[in-house]
Amino acid sequence: MEKRSASEDEIDLDAGCILLPDCIIQEGTPGEPPIPPGPQPPVQPPPTPPPGGPPPEPGEVRSIRIDMRLTKPMLFKTFSALGNLADKSGEIQVTVEGTKDGGFDRNWLRNAVKEPLEEAGIELEITEK
Repeated sequence: MEKRSASEDEIDLDAGCILLPDCIIQEGTPGEPPIPPGPQPPVQPPPTPPPGGPPPEPGEVRSIRIDMRLTKPMLFKTFSALGNLADKSGEIQVTVEGTKDGGFDRNWLRNAVKEPLEEAGIELEITEK
């Protein structure tokens, strides 16, 4: 086999992985016991982790809940922190409740709140009181 170097743009790591020849164990590699012929004892599956995953390491937090009352300027200041949390969590659940003395106009709610969220493809559940 001819050895040559490859540039980074020639390697696609998205579809698989690369094994270096030195890391591949061949059957009958010197120093390894051969696999005896005949039936082998069943391989025991690894123990399944408890529901919710393994317990957190000391000093780690498994879940966080944040309750906030925000004005519009304060809301914009939360985006970076919530984005960081969503990045580490994979996704976060956000519950929003808005209240107005005298109530919200239904047309305004539909046009300014519901439709933009639905058009963004955000899975949501809306409850009106």
